[in-house]
Amino acid sequence: MLGYGMISGISPYTSPLGMFGLGGYNSYSSYYNPAMMGMGMGMLGGYYNPTFMANQMQQVEKSMLNHTSAMHEMMLDNETRAFTAQDRALFEKAMVDAGVNKGIQNLAAKIQEGDQDGICEEFDALKHTLYTKYSDYFKANSDKLDPRDSVTNWIEILYGQIISKQRGEVVDLRSDIKKYGQTPFEHGFWKNLHGKDYHDKYTEETLSYLYDTRVDNKAGKDRMEGYGAVASKVAEAGIAGLAGATAFKLIPGLKKLPKAGWMGAAAVAIADLMWQNSR
Repeated sequence: MLGYGMISGISPYTSPLGMFGLGGYNSYSSYYNPAMMGMGMGMLGGYYNPTFMANQMQQVEKSMLNHTSAMHEMMLDNETRAFTAQDRALFEKAMVDAGVNKGIQNLAAKIQEGDQDGICEEFDALKHTLYTKYSDYFKANSDKLDPRDSVTNWIEILYGQIISKQRGEVVDLRSDIKKYGQTPFEHGFWKNLHGKDYHDKYTEETLSYLYDTRVDNKAGKDRMEGYGAVASKVAEAGIAGLAGATAFKLIPGLKKLPKAGWMGAAAVAIADLMWQNSR
C-alpha cells in the first residue's frame, strides 16, 4: 500500500501523519515531490483552460434553459389541465399568435410602469383581441363558463407563460400588478405631485376593475388617498410641522442643507409619519 508517507520515504506505519503527507520532521515533504507537483498542476491546468471553462459555462446555460423549458411545460400542464385536447391546441395557437403576444407585452410594460389606467386599457384591448380571434371558441363554451371569465382566465395563463419565459422566473398577473402598484396613500401623494394626467386608480381599484371584485373598506382607502394628497402638498410647499422639527433635531446633517432642502426632507418625514399611522 503506497501513501504520501511512502513517497516521502516515511512509512505510514512508522509515522501516524505519514498518510497525510507529513514526513518525519513534520514537513510537507511529499507535497514538494516534483512528480506530484507536476501532476497536480496538470490537473489544475485543465480546469483553468479557457476553452474548458467556456464549454462548462455553455453546459450550465444549456441545463438552465432545459430546466426553464421543463418548468414552463409543467406550468402549462397544471394550468390547462381542465382543457380538452381541442381547447389546448387552440390555446397553444394563441401562445404564438403575434397579436396576442404584442398585447401581453404591452400589458406587462404598463404593469412595470405602474400605470394603473394603462393596465386596464391594455387588458381591455387584449380581451378584444382574444374575443375577435377566438370568438367561436368562447361562444361554443359559454354554457360551461361565462365568456368574460373565460377570456380573463386565458389572459392570466398567457401572461404567466409568456412573461415567465421571458424573465426566466415564475410570475403571475395578479402578483405583478401588486408588486409594481401603489397603495391608496402612495397614489394620492404622487398624483398630486404629477398632476391631472397621472393615472386615477390605485392597485386595488385596478384589480377590482379586472376581476370584478369589491375593494374592501373602499371609503377608508379613499380617505388614505386624500391624506397622501395632503402630505404631497405639504412636501410641495416645503412646510415642516412637528415631524419636520423632530427630524431637524435628530438629523444634524439637515442643518447643513439649504432651507428648501431640509424643509422638503421634513415634509417627506411628515408623509411617512402619516402613512405609518394610517396602516
